[in-house]
Amino acid sequence: MRGTLPAFLISAMSLCGQTAPPSFTTLSRQADRARDARQLEQALTLYQRALKLKPDWDEGLWNLGSIAYDLDRYSECAPAFRRLAGLKPDSAPAWTMSGLCEYKLRRYDAALESLSHAESLKFEEPAELARAAWLHLALVLTKTGGFERAIAVLTELTRKDKKSSEIV
Repeated sequence: MRGTLPAFLISAMSLCGQTAPPSFTTLSRQADRARDARQLEQALTLYQRALKLKPDWDEGLWNLGSIAYDLDRYSECAPAFRRLAGLKPDSAPAWTMSGLCEYKLRRYDAALESLSHAESLKFEEPAELARAAWLHLALVLTKTGGFERAIAVLTELTRKDKKSSEIV
């Protein structure tokens, strides 16, 4: 941003002790460094600030949502992943994470919508995330009365993954 301001304004701001707000590039780099250093609260704040400057930044939405999910802040991760899924409608991981956040918030209809969309995309990779998608789809189907479909999803999951204690 600083490069876009006239020189006299930059000088005047410096004399007053004010500086131009950080640019998107600066904020995104700081957010990535904070994330890499496991300073998650600081990273969340920086990603939020960067996303105000560039709301369609898909990597930032993914990182913001992932960090919020890891911190059990589901009301923050759900809108980030929903926005990402809107920007990238063919992104099964975005739809899956949106569904997982909604499930944690007990918004089962929204979770069912997101997880069903991930299913329609034939989501398989990464395997751990796909497995979580199938398992939570079965759970949300059970909670919303779709018992037969839940059994079909679980049966398919056991064919792929064997019968784990979580599935049983």
